Amino acid sequence: MARRATHTLVFLGVNRTDRVDFGPGPDFGVLGQNHQTSLSNDEPETRLEAVLVEGAKVGKSVWVLWEGATAIMLDMSAGVVGGLEKHELGGVLSFEAEPLTGLPSAESVIGGVVQRATKDLLPDTKRFWVTQVPSLLLEKMEEAVTRAGETAGVGRKSRGGTGG
Repeated sequence: MARRATHTLVFLGVNRTDRVDFGPGPDFGVLGQNHQTSLSNDEPETRLEAVLVEGAKVGKSVWVLWEGATAIMLDMSAGVVGGLEKHELGGVLSFEAEPLTGLPSAESVIGGVVQRATKDLLPDTKRFWVTQVPSLLLEKMEEAVTRAGETAGVGRKSRGGTGG
């Protein structure tokens, strides 16, 4: 009997779509893989659903890496971000990222990780590595994952905070 994957990883590149299923532990071996060329004008959620419905049932966790996601570094005053709750911090980072990414803060989801201080960082400043995607696209991707048999949704820590 074939083992069901515990994790499915999908990479949506500009001209390619890759799916790898792996698990269960403890060795998390590769159980299957699918590599396809894609047209750059194909919608990411359509490509995601197509690769998920082919082959074996998706893993219990689905992780989607989309090359079109915006990833930037943001330097913020420690006084502005200090003491904020995750959802508040997500809102502040999204607002600050908007002029740099062109994604409206009210129509996007952001996740971030605080970075270690470096010599080039101004005093009393915190640096965040953030990734931002349109909210509507994330919802469509989650629906594609659900239709493919996964009920937990796309792998991410939190929707409005600084989870990734």
